[in-house]
Amino acid sequence: MKQHSSLPTKRALFVKEYLVDLNGTQAAIRAGYKAKNADVQAAQLLGNLSVQEAIAQGQAKRAEKLEIDAEWVVARLRRLADFDARKLFNADGSPKPIHKLDDDTAYAIEGLDVEDLYEHFGKGQAKKIGSIKKYRTAKHRDALELLGRHIAMFTDKIKLEGDLLAEVAERMRAAVKRTGESKR
Repeated sequence: MKQHSSLPTKRALFVKEYLVDLNGTQAAIRAGYKAKNADVQAAQLLGNLSVQEAIAQGQAKRAEKLEIDAEWVVARLRRLADFDARKLFNADGSPKPIHKLDDDTAYAIEGLDVEDLYEHFGKGQAKKIGSIKKYRTAKHRDALELLGRHIAMFTDKIKLEGDLLAEVAERMRAAVKRTGESKR
């Protein structure tokens, strides 16, 4: 990433390093800040509006270059949410060979363990008698939760407006005042 022209060199380097792994402490260390207080320095840098703007610009450039946008992410989440485990198997219940899986089914597989089973019948002699295949697939619930958050279906915040906001603010002021008086 090209350094952000309005940032001092060390801050621009922090931004560049932060965009590598989004780890503020490690980015601060790699940018040349002392490891002893890199976490504090990273928090201060991440709170700086110019640094935040440079990070946002860097992320936007990366997303544009990779052609990744919300629509792309949502489409892939939907593929995971719609995954049907029955597509892993043939009509007789046997697992389909991996090369025979449709794209959506293959996409939902996060891992596959295959263990061959052998019958031993003499020193150093064995015959393969089968195999065990264990599929780890994406979790529907995780994909659905992310999709729900994307469309603001679930909220962790309460939106207060008008009279209710004023009432809550007044109650909070009164509580702070009472708390302050009780400490005397």
